[in-house]
Amino acid sequence: MKPKAQSRYQASFDFTTAKSYSLYYRNSVFSDYQNLSDTDRNSVELAIEQAFDARGFAYKEPEQADFIITYFVSQNSRRDLARYNQGVRYCRYCLQEYDNDSKELSVKPFGTFIVDLVDTKTKRSVWRAVSDIRLSDKDNSQELQVKFEQALIAMLSQYPDQQLLQRAR
Repeated sequence: MKPKAQSRYQASFDFTTAKSYSLYYRNSVFSDYQNLSDTDRNSVELAIEQAFDARGFAYKEPEQADFIITYFVSQNSRRDLARYNQGVRYCRYCLQEYDNDSKELSVKPFGTFIVDLVDTKTKRSVWRAVSDIRLSDKDNSQELQVKFEQALIAMLSQYPDQQLLQRAR
């Protein structure tokens, strides 16, 4: 079963000129927001790199990138999610809906994969996508990576590129 995704984006950010991305360094403050093992983080980050590279984005150092990709996997702690939201300066009122049928992004306390694109200038989330993800302690690293890759494909189908932005106007 293909995962479903929802997303929101900030209309004032120029997604059509964004060509590069980065991830925060492992020793950054952002690492404190993650509740994942190094193995799980490796699976997520490899899936992110493959998905964004396939869409034509180039990886750059955080200081030179157009946006930083952050992620969070909810694992039954609303406090951790709230801390992550503060870290990426998430503002649900600032982001437009991708799909007018969905009024609120569905974030469950367990099993939701969240990806934010953080503007390197404002240090604020300009795009958020969420997808249900079912992780199991029995999943090996390859199975985890496939689950994250499938979720990212669904998420990136809603990336606000030129075609989407024209439809929204």
